[in-house]
Amino acid sequence: VAVQWRRGRRFNLQTDLKMTTSWSDRLQNYADLPANMDGLAMKKYRREAYHRVFVNRSLAMEKIKCFGFDMDYTLAVYKSPEYESLGFDLTVERLVSIGYPQELLNFVYDPAFPTRGLVFDTLYGNLLKVDAYGNILVCVHGFNFMRGPEIRELYPNKFIQRDDTERFYILNTLFNLPETYLFACLVDFFTNCPRYARGRKLSCLAGHLKQWKAIPLKASMSKLTNL
Repeated sequence: VAVQWRRGRRFNLQTDLKMTTSWSDRLQNYADLPANMDGLAMKKYRREAYHRVFVNRSLAMEKIKCFGFDMDYTLAVYKSPEYESLGFDLTVERLVSIGYPQELLNFVYDPAFPTRGLVFDTLYGNLLKVDAYGNILVCVHGFNFMRGPEIRELYPNKFIQRDDTERFYILNTLFNLPETYLFACLVDFFTNCPRYARGRKLSCLAGHLKQWKAIPLKASMSKLTNL
């Protein structure tokens, strides 16, 4: 029997391992295995710890008819960009169904554009990349990357107050990727479409949209993800 020394006491490898083996491991070894399973088959059946799902109580799975879980990347890894593309398309359909232009249905999700951690300025409709202190590193209006003088015209110190959540919407999760790209698509469309008034603050859009912040994108995304 292998014996090692640990913290001033003798350590019997075989005995101590039996004592420290968790009850779930022992259950996996014995209770939930078919009686006719031999040792070799048992080793193949046994799952490594990183392949198991742990719960804090026992559950009779044969009584469960369906499974549901939050869309938070804990129990599932979503296929990308198919997942984001689906969320993008469904949100566009939702916007069209509540009165937005049919041209929006021509939008196609581009996974190469959005990135996590951007900030949407609901006053000017800009997507901003800022550092931890609020200094603006990149500013995009629709798909137009603005230059330094243009940025300073709107943001004199190239700085924003990130804690102003009434104005600035932080897009910092994987679920915000299609939302980020859709913001860019909508701003680009309404800025360049001759049917709508042009202006930094989007003063008028067909009578029903007065500001960029009026775009019900967050509500539409939330409605879809909570179906």
